[in-house]
Amino acid sequence: MAAAPPTKKARVGEKREWPLSARRKVTVDEWNGKTLVSIREFYTKDGKSLPGKGISLTTGQFEKLRALKADVEKALEMKDELDADERKEFGRLSMVRKVSLKHYSGVWLVDIREMYKKKDGMEVPGRKGISLNEEQWNKLSENMEVIQEAILEGGVKSVVPSSSNGSSSSISKKEAESIASAGGKAEGDSALKDENKDGPWSLSSKRKVSVNEYRGTLIINFREYYLKDGKELPGRKGIALNVDQWKKVFKNMEEINRKLESEEEGQWPISHNRKACIREFNSKYMVDVREFYTKDGKECPGKKGIMMPQCQWAKFIQSANAINAVVLKRSQSKEVDNGKGDS
Repeated sequence: MAAAPPTKKARVGEKREWPLSARRKVTVDEWNGKTLVSIREFYTKDGKSLPGKGISLTTGQFEKLRALKADVEKALEMKDELDADERKEFGRLSMVRKVSLKHYSGVWLVDIREMYKKKDGMEVPGRKGISLNEEQWNKLSENMEVIQEAILEGGVKSVVPSSSNGSSSSISKKEAESIASAGGKAEGDSALKDENKDGPWSLSSKRKVSVNEYRGTLIINFREYYLKDGKELPGRKGIALNVDQWKKVFKNMEEINRKLESEEEGQWPISHNRKACIREFNSKYMVDVREFYTKDGKECPGKKGIMMPQCQWAKFIQSANAINAVVLKRSQSKEVDNGKGDS
């Protein structure tokens, strides 16, 4: 395979893209502080280049794609010996995403795709994904190391959804709407700028984390709010953690984040009946902090809890150190007050 042409290194703030064909390219974008590698087809509307079908990979998924590179290239070299009626699978990028080689209309295609399960349990390819011919795959393969350098350097700072001045991200409109519907807002939104350093801290337009005292106990409250008569009131959806439970969430935060990036399920107990989990819901991986109960010998999720999509978890990560500082300050203050009361 021909060596990739030399590519200039990215400067901070410089948009990076790698063409695969006249209409397809790879870009690196950020959404709420999370880097995504998009492999996408573009179309022109009203003189603007807009993202169409394709797929956006997390950095963990892109790393797995790089690891499969040699297997894909070996299969392409031996394509004449393969059965055109069978799809050759190379491996998974996540629980629901996989890479395979398929034969379509006389052409072998490298398919990077999200799968879903039918009611009968059969796994079938979904719409989210892209099929690359051999030339397009080779261009992607040749630039993988340069793309990885751009990710590590953090040289790209484009934000979805598209801004009013006509600039656009390579994340599709549908994906942007999906993130937005889960409560996400663009980086720099006022929701990220907490007016009070002691909280509350916004996760979305309806969800907040606050540090309060309830019946003499300090609690860290993850809560969804609603409006009534013009007033914002706490709803039933959410969970209040005591200080010990908070410490366990905070301690495991980085490991949870790594697992979430790689779209791996996991669980971290925070009390005898509460845990933080990574769960798949509607083909999306979310962080669920929840209370559980036992029924007929089985552990079942209860109503007390909150499930955060990745955009809300990212906002929590941004605020976690500030939340912890307030927890420590108020815990120490309570210890001093209790000490005075005993004297």
